[in-house]
Amino acid sequence: MKGKQYFYVLLLLPTSFLLFLGCSSLHEKEQEEREHDRLTARLRQVGSVIEHEGLLFASEQGAISQELVEGDILYIRYTLYALTSSSAGEIALESNEAEVIEKEGLHSETALSLQRYVLGSRNWLEGIDRGIQYFAPTYSKGWLGIPFRHGYGNRPFGRIAGQTPLLFHYEIIKKEKA
Repeated sequence: MKGKQYFYVLLLLPTSFLLFLGCSSLHEKEQEEREHDRLTARLRQVGSVIEHEGLLFASEQGAISQELVEGDILYIRYTLYALTSSSAGEIALESNEAEVIEKEGLHSETALSLQRYVLGSRNWLEGIDRGIQYFAPTYSKGWLGIPFRHGYGNRPFGRIAGQTPLLFHYEIIKKEKA
């Protein structure tokens, strides 16, 4: 009898592990879908939503054609928000926009100065870098919806929890050729 019980225990352990992995994967997929739906709903408040490689975008103006190439310098006015699941909704994390800094009580060393960004560089979060690289040549002002895996990931950042999606509002004020 003991041999049979031992066999069942050996069979049950890997089966339980596989079941756990399957449930965990399913949970992650559901979480990604909810996050995508929340980001899409928020960006639809601005306009129609474009999706590219997991990033979402809504333009605040019509498409324009800008000859931008890697290495060009963009001067950007921006605000980075965390899209929380609490009643707080959006929390401004960083900005160089005077009205946002004042309203949100942000302390910013870059307040009121434009952010210098070299197109193609990897100076910001992955989602911001990829979003600007893809959308800036067509849209000089808009909102990026950034899933947590392209933002801060699983780790907490300041006042936000890990796995928090981000919103990045930007406006390109000035451009310089490389």
